Amino acid sequence: MSKNPVHVIGGGLAGSEAAWQIAEAGVPVVLHE
Repeated sequence: MSKNPVHVIGGGLAGSEAAWQIAEAGVPVVLHE
């Protein structure tokens, strides 16, 4: 199964934390500012 990246919009505290947690779970993530 190929994993599509999760796109997180906003690089503030909440967006950065969300992106970090997603990446730590092994899911590709793209953070948009």
